[in-house]
Amino acid sequence: MIPLKILAQASADIEDHARYLTGLNLSVALRFYDAFDAACAILKARPTVGTGCRAKGQALRVWPIPTFRKYLIIYRITAERIEIVRVVQGSQNWQQFLGVVP
Repeated sequence: MIPLKILAQASADIEDHARYLTGLNLSVALRFYDAFDAACAILKARPTVGTGCRAKGQALRVWPIPTFRKYLIIYRITAERIEIVRVVQGSQNWQQFLGVVP
Protein backbone atom coordinates (compact mmCIF):
# COMPACT_ATOMS: atom_id res chain seq x y z
CA MET A 1 0.00 0.00 0.00
CA ILE A 2 1.11 3.50 -0.78
CA PRO A 3 1.42 6.02 2.10
CA LEU A 4 -1.16 8.79 2.38
CA LYS A 5 -0.69 12.38 3.58
CA ILE A 6 -3.50 14.82 4.35
CA LEU A 7 -2.29 18.31 3.46
CA ALA A 8 -3.03 21.27 5.76
CA GLN A 9 -5.88 22.73 3.69
CA ALA A 10 -7.56 19.34 3.40
CA SER A 11 -7.29 18.87 7.16
CA ALA A 12 -8.92 22.27 7.69
CA ASP A 13 -11.65 21.31 5.19
CA ILE A 14 -12.41 18.11 7.12
CA GLU A 15 -12.67 20.01 10.39
CA ASP A 16 -14.95 22.63 8.81
CA HIS A 17 -17.29 19.96 7.40
CA ALA A 18 -17.35 18.05 10.69
CA ARG A 19 -18.10 21.27 12.60
CA TYR A 20 -21.03 21.98 10.27
CA LEU A 21 -22.32 18.41 10.58
CA THR A 22 -21.99 18.55 14.38
CA GLY A 23 -24.39 21.48 14.33
CA LEU A 24 -26.91 19.25 12.60
CA ASN A 25 -26.29 16.04 14.53
CA LEU A 26 -23.23 14.84 16.46
CA SER A 27 -23.64 11.23 15.37
CA VAL A 28 -23.63 12.32 11.71
CA ALA A 29 -20.37 14.19 12.25
CA LEU A 30 -18.81 11.11 13.87
CA ARG A 31 -19.98 8.96 10.95
CA PHE A 32 -18.39 11.51 8.59
CA TYR A 33 -15.01 11.04 10.28
CA ASP A 34 -15.40 7.25 10.09
CA ALA A 35 -16.39 7.43 6.42
CA PHE A 36 -13.39 9.65 5.64
CA ASP A 37 -11.05 7.21 7.41
CA ALA A 38 -12.55 4.31 5.44
CA ALA A 39 -12.16 6.28 2.21
CA CYS A 40 -8.49 6.87 3.00
CA ALA A 41 -7.97 3.14 3.49
CA ILE A 42 -9.54 2.47 0.09
CA LEU A 43 -7.38 5.16 -1.55
CA LYS A 44 -4.24 3.60 -0.09
CA ALA A 45 -5.22 0.21 -1.53
CA ARG A 46 -6.56 1.55 -4.86
CA PRO A 47 -5.02 4.97 -5.58
CA THR A 48 -6.53 5.33 -9.06
CA VAL A 49 -10.14 4.85 -7.89
CA GLY A 50 -10.93 8.55 -8.43
CA THR A 51 -11.65 10.35 -11.69
CA GLY A 52 -8.67 12.20 -13.14
CA CYS A 53 -8.61 15.92 -13.90
CA ARG A 54 -6.03 18.66 -14.46
CA ALA A 55 -5.81 21.78 -12.32
CA LYS A 56 -3.19 24.51 -12.50
CA GLY A 57 -0.79 22.24 -14.35
CA GLN A 58 -1.06 19.28 -12.01
CA ALA A 59 -2.81 15.95 -12.33
CA LEU A 60 -5.47 15.51 -9.65
CA ARG A 61 -8.08 12.89 -8.93
CA VAL A 62 -11.57 13.37 -7.45
CA TRP A 63 -13.47 10.74 -5.50
CA PRO A 64 -16.62 11.01 -3.34
CA ILE A 65 -16.50 9.81 0.24
CA PRO A 66 -18.61 6.62 0.32
CA THR A 67 -21.81 7.15 2.34
CA PHE A 68 -21.15 10.93 2.23
CA ARG A 69 -21.14 11.24 -1.56
CA LYS A 70 -21.74 15.02 -1.47
CA TYR A 71 -18.21 15.37 -0.10
CA LEU A 72 -15.35 14.98 -2.57
CA ILE A 73 -11.76 14.04 -1.84
CA ILE A 74 -9.39 15.83 -4.20
CA TYR A 75 -5.99 14.19 -4.26
CA ARG A 76 -2.84 13.63 -6.27
CA ILE A 77 -0.60 10.64 -6.60
CA THR A 78 3.14 11.26 -6.42
CA ALA A 79 5.98 8.77 -6.72
CA GLU A 80 6.14 8.50 -2.91
CA ARG A 81 2.57 8.87 -1.68
CA ILE A 82 -1.03 9.96 -2.10
CA GLU A 83 -1.60 13.60 -1.08
CA ILE A 84 -5.11 14.70 -0.17
CA VAL A 85 -5.22 18.29 -1.35
CA ARG A 86 -8.79 19.29 -0.45
CA VAL A 87 -12.05 17.81 0.82
CA VAL A 88 -14.93 19.84 -0.62
CA GLN A 89 -18.70 19.78 -0.57
CA GLY A 90 -19.80 18.87 -4.10
CA SER A 91 -22.14 21.85 -4.44
CA GLN A 92 -19.20 24.24 -3.99
CA ASN A 93 -17.72 25.56 -7.21
CA TRP A 94 -14.61 23.51 -6.52
CA GLN A 95 -13.64 23.25 -10.20
CA GLN A 96 -13.27 27.02 -10.39
CA PHE A 97 -11.32 27.58 -7.17
CA LEU A 98 -8.97 24.71 -8.00
CA GLY A 99 -8.60 25.88 -11.60
CA VAL A 100 -9.75 22.59 -13.11
CA VAL A 101 -9.26 22.41 -16.86
CA PRO A 102 -12.08 20.58 -18.72
